[in-house]
Amino acid sequence: MSQSEVKPNTAPAPTREEFAALLDKNFAKQSAVEGSVVYGHVTAIENDYAIVDIGMKTEGRVALREFGAPQSQDAPRVGRKWKSIWSG
Repeated sequence: MSQSEVKPNTAPAPTREEFAALLDKNFAKQSAVEGSVVYGHVTAIENDYAIVDIGMKTEGRVALREFGAPQSQDAPRVGRKWKSIWSG
């Protein structure tokens, strides 16, 4: 097999129970109930929005105007940890 060829995955597929346990472990960090407080970090600033990763299947977009003055110490910056309220 040459270096450019990809080896097939020979690991056995997880059982339903193992897969369910992996999902529970991954999503147990935060619950996404509407109105709950979630923690994430800013992954990007795009146009007028901060993109916030809260560890779920998707990232959130928060309008920069929600954060106050752009020059303030509390302004969002890439990599900064953030606390938000989930609004599904």
